[in-house]
Amino acid sequence: NDVIGWINFLTGNVNVSSQQLSGYTSSSVGYIALDCATSPNGNICSTSDFKVANSGAGALSGWAWNDAVGWISFDSVTAGSFYPYQVTIDSVGDFHGWAWNDIIGWVSFNCNNSGIGNTCPPGGSSDYKVKTSWQATATTAYLISAIFDTQVMGGAAPNAILWQGALNGG
Repeated sequence: NDVIGWINFLTGNVNVSSQQLSGYTSSSVGYIALDCATSPNGNICSTSDFKVANSGAGALSGWAWNDAVGWISFDSVTAGSFYPYQVTIDSVGDFHGWAWNDIIGWVSFNCNNSGIGNTCPPGGSSDYKVKTSWQATATTAYLISAIFDTQVMGGAAPNAILWQGALNGG
């Protein structure tokens, strides 16, 4: 981040699962809690219920908290922003995208993020990315629905639905 510098995901017991991020990171402004149950102050869910959720396919949403700068949003939908942004995890465990905070601004998770151009070397000045051993297991598939005139009042009704696809790796 341009204001607070590096955010260290190696310290603070960060855990990535198919449901959420848990634990906390460290930064120059203190710890950043990724969920209320495993904050640096223990379980604080009775006073503030929050987390950074994972869709299971690597799309992150929700909020992290820091005592100095406040809420950090991981997606524009949860934040109600008209400007689209989101942090994601790809199929090899690399984070991509941007988070937002009203005080410190944009938080970048990968030097290869779109929006600023490639800042990774050799053309850029800093080679960085957040990486996890958790990997998105999104499926690739498509849905075919044939609609026929079934003589139902009002015209047509679904007659058959076919779902085809495969998990990654077969």
